[in-house]
Amino acid sequence: ASKFVHIQVTAEQGDADAQFLLGLMYLSGRFVAQEVPSGLHWISLAAEQQHEKAQQTLADLSFEGQLIKRDLSVAEHWYRALSEQGSRWAQFRLGFIYASGGDGVQRNCGKAVEQFSQVGDDIALGNVAWILATCPEAEYRDGNKAVELSLKLLKVNENDPTNLDNLAAAYAEVGDFGA
Repeated sequence: ASKFVHIQVTAEQGDADAQFLLGLMYLSGRFVAQEVPSGLHWISLAAEQQHEKAQQTLADLSFEGQLIKRDLSVAEHWYRALSEQGSRWAQFRLGFIYASGGDGVQRNCGKAVEQFSQVGDDIALGNVAWILATCPEAEYRDGNKAVELSLKLLKVNENDPTNLDNLAAAYAEVGDFGA
């Protein structure tokens, strides 16, 4: 109990690492009784002090909606903070948030493409191709660019069914059903 008391006192004095640790303890129920609201309180205090792990924890919990109610606007807030610090994971998650919208966040395929493009790996670029081919917002669809990107990704990994799905959607967008 003495370690817990030390962590609690240090957290109450404003130490972000201690706040994060105390929050995790309450969220998980390790060494203390599980109290999700208390855990969120302490992790939020750490996140407000720019504690990256606390910010990611709040963002991930809000995005996934398992331990707490899903809230994409909260997830967006913390992922944006992390994105500004160069987190590719945050940019990837923002891409998903903007691609689908919901929970207080409006779908914006343009922002989704921007976030996935900043990540730049093959999975993220596959998401760009899919959005360019299928976005319900017509101004963001670009079938020719989706075909070009999908063909490049297919050269990298021709056995990935996702790349084939993306290419099929891209061909459908440009009206090429014979390809």
